[in-house]
Amino acid sequence: MLATEIFQTHVVPMLGPYRAKEIETHPGLGITVWDLDADTEHRMTFKRRLAAGSYVFINNWRREFVKRRSLERRR
Repeated sequence: MLATEIFQTHVVPMLGPYRAKEIETHPGLGITVWDLDADTEHRMTFKRRLAAGSYVFINNWRREFVKRRSLERRR
C-alpha cells in the first residue's frame, strides 16, 4: 500500500499524468513488475482504494510476491 504523497512524488513522474489517471479509475492500470532478486516478471493491477485514501497492487500481488517471499504485514 502506498500513501497518496508517495504516489504523487514517486509514481506519477514515472508514469506521466495520463497513465497515472488510469490508476484512479475502477479497473486501475495493468502493470508488469520485475522482481530483480528472483529474476521473474509479474502482471498485476495498480489502483486507488478510495476508502483508505491509498494506492494498492491487486490481482496476484499476494500470491505472486508477498506469499512467495514469505513477507508479512507490519503490525
